[in-house]
Amino acid sequence: MGLAKFLVTAELRNKNMLFWGIGWMLIWIIMGAFLFNSSFPKLAQPYMDEAVKMYTADWLAFVIVYEPTGVLIKKRTNLASLRRGESF
Repeated sequence: MGLAKFLVTAELRNKNMLFWGIGWMLIWIIMGAFLFNSSFPKLAQPYMDEAVKMYTADWLAFVIVYEPTGVLIKKRTNLASLRRGESF
């Protein structure tokens, strides 16, 4: 239990992991919410409500898929850098 607690707290304090794993995806969420929707077509009201829901669902699906991927890529990079010294 002590090792698991140590590893979890070490990851939560890792500033690189917080930036690349979480912060980078938040930047993309903000860009999707405010920048990329500026070219959103103007539709009639019944269609516009559905289009906005689908646009929001698309960005949330993007986050759900790519957020853990970003974290896992960073973890794999950390593990690879730790294993480089084994050959020596």
